[in-house]
Amino acid sequence: MPFSIIYFSMLFGGLSMLSYGIVDYMGALLARKESVVKITLWYFIITSIIMAAIGLAFITPPIIPLYYVVVFAMLSLISVFAFLSFLKGLQVGSISVITPIASAYPIIIVFAGVVLLREMITILFGAGIALIVLGTILASFKIKDLMKIRVKQAMPGVKYALITLVGWGVLYASVGIISKILGWFYPILIISVGSAIVLFLYLSIKRVKMTFPNQIKSPLFLYGIIGTAAFLFYSIGTSRGDIAVVGPLAGAAPLIAIILAMTLKRERIELNQAIGIACIILGILILAA
Repeated sequence: MPFSIIYFSMLFGGLSMLSYGIVDYMGALLARKESVVKITLWYFIITSIIMAAIGLAFITPPIIPLYYVVVFAMLSLISVFAFLSFLKGLQVGSISVITPIASAYPIIIVFAGVVLLREMITILFGAGIALIVLGTILASFKIKDLMKIRVKQAMPGVKYALITLVGWGVLYASVGIISKILGWFYPILIISVGSAIVLFLYLSIKRVKMTFPNQIKSPLFLYGIIGTAAFLFYSIGTSRGDIAVVGPLAGAAPLIAIILAMTLKRERIELNQAIGIACIILGILILAA
């Protein structure tokens, strides 16, 4: 793999990881004050508005073949369906089971990069990527909570976690592939707008109130801005770099969320989370070596 591509992929994968980590941390705080579904809807709306403004002001739209309309519609549906599956899994299962399974979605991105795009990965490089994915899974739950769960309590949410894993993996792998064809900007703009429309229609059918949550407007706007940056960093990274590198790095966002929780909330981490953090850092060092 060329030296420039390695560091380009790591730079934007790392920026995406940082941004998504902040988004994850802020999302957890906002969820204590408002419905997660409503927050997500307005998150999609805010990111769509920001990206539309950027596109109109600075970026000339490419010529998009008609069949991509179907592709973008499917990806928008997958985006919302994966999110709703994740919420359903948390509702019927345990967070200590659902989160680590869903966090394994970068495996699909790596598979797409190596098999579909023929990205060349050395054994050492592959070991670094594997450590980052393993570390992300370990860092995403607390072992003491997992030990308290009975098998019958865990199983109901597993199918929803697997749906989320596949959904997020297909979504981000597809964004990576399409960004190489249509550019880094308009694919994610269309998917963001499509996701907002799909979720709006779903909530309308369910007769869920969708009024803007004024009590959290400032952090919600910041949440949307940082989320926009995260998605843009990811798409830029995959458009010119290797998605097999960018994907796992972006997916390692729990590392940043845990560091923020430790620093700002004085939360203690479990042994498995500490091992997970060490695996992520070691994996990054191997990629950079």
